[in-house]
Amino acid sequence: MEKKEFDQLAAEQRNIDSLIGKGMDFEVETRGLERWIRKKRVFTITEPYTGTLDLLADEFIKMEIDTDALDANPIQESNRIVHRSARRMARIVAITVLNGRCWVEVTPYRGFVNRPLINRYTNYFLRRVKPSKLNQLALIIRQLMNAGDFINSIRWISGAMPRTTNPKAGLVEEKQKAD
Repeated sequence: MEKKEFDQLAAEQRNIDSLIGKGMDFEVETRGLERWIRKKRVFTITEPYTGTLDLLADEFIKMEIDTDALDANPIQESNRIVHRSARRMARIVAITVLNGRCWVEVTPYRGFVNRPLINRYTNYFLRRVKPSKLNQLALIIRQLMNAGDFINSIRWISGAMPRTTNPKAGLVEEKQKAD
């Protein structure tokens, strides 16, 4: 019987595809009156819809880290980064958890972002997600965004990908001239 080699890249791709298809659950410890009802609350992160992807990209664009300032004065600059980005990171988690539920249909063709709902979840995660959990969530969110498939769909639509109906121009003629 033939022994197959383990393909690390293929295994990783299968894991990512499984994660994208099923989503990921994470728990947040409850506090106050909510603790009397349940000890932990479970949220699910799934592959975001395109509109949600747009909201997330808007949040990502607004985040920046000045690496020179961080190298020059790490403690003071890290405090500045935490102050500027803590709410934005909680908002990213909120938008990802809400996914399609953060959109409200006004008419069949127009919708708007339900900012009060996003703000409510943002405040919840701001006070209950620890940095260690946030690090895990950030990695999961980036994987679930499935940016590769989104970029490839843009390539297909824009014509940047090779197409069977558009052979390389002049290739046949050049071969005939060379013969």
